[in-house]
Amino acid sequence: MEFIGIAGMAIGGLALAACFPRKSESEILRHLPIDARLRIYAPFVSWRDSVALKDHAAIESLRLRVSISLPILVALPIIMTWALSAARDNVEPSSPLNDTATSAPARIPQAPHVAPSSKMDPHAPPAPNPPTIDSAEALAELRTPSRLYGTAKVKPVYRVHDVEGARITSIDPNSFWAMLGVREGDVVIELHGERLDNPATLVALMNALERDAHVEMVVRGTDGTVRYLEYRNPYTR
Repeated sequence: MEFIGIAGMAIGGLALAACFPRKSESEILRHLPIDARLRIYAPFVSWRDSVALKDHAAIESLRLRVSISLPILVALPIIMTWALSAARDNVEPSSPLNDTATSAPARIPQAPHVAPSSKMDPHAPPAPNPPTIDSAEALAELRTPSRLYGTAKVKPVYRVHDVEGARITSIDPNSFWAMLGVREGDVVIELHGERLDNPATLVALMNALERDAHVEMVVRGTDGTVRYLEYRNPYTR
């Protein structure tokens, strides 16, 4: 998302700069009345009768730049809004978000590799009771991107510049996160036996939660305890 913002500002700046007259063009405009200047910048408006013939070539160059730049300046906000909205549908892996692990990396131990078949800390207290779902349609609704992002906050965890997983906070008790057994502040460190150690795996996490009938995750709690979570869709064979 940061790259999208920088690119948008760069394009907008170039388009805006192209609308400003050059030195020779400014000299011509300076001797024209205000209504004649406005006609030069207004698209689809005749301007030649208000400009001396010898100055037509210079003003034509200005008009050409303006005719190209103005549509870009008008369309750019719409394109930027669409691009940023599309980027928010993912985990925003390109944004250099800093979690507490960035400012105090010593507090978060290096995530251990956990085999998906093993279950860590079997004596850990049980998670809160998950919501009861009575139909495949209700379950599918819980797993839509808007509900997944609307019922919890998903934030990449970084150690300096390296991804260490995704921290889940503000979990709604009636969410799919609760059905998975994710607790407040858990960091998802593995999905289907693969470490979440780069932006692509964070996107894969959200895709799996939306689509996979069988989900296997390893999470690290706020106390450092590592747990294995497994979920099977009861409405699929």
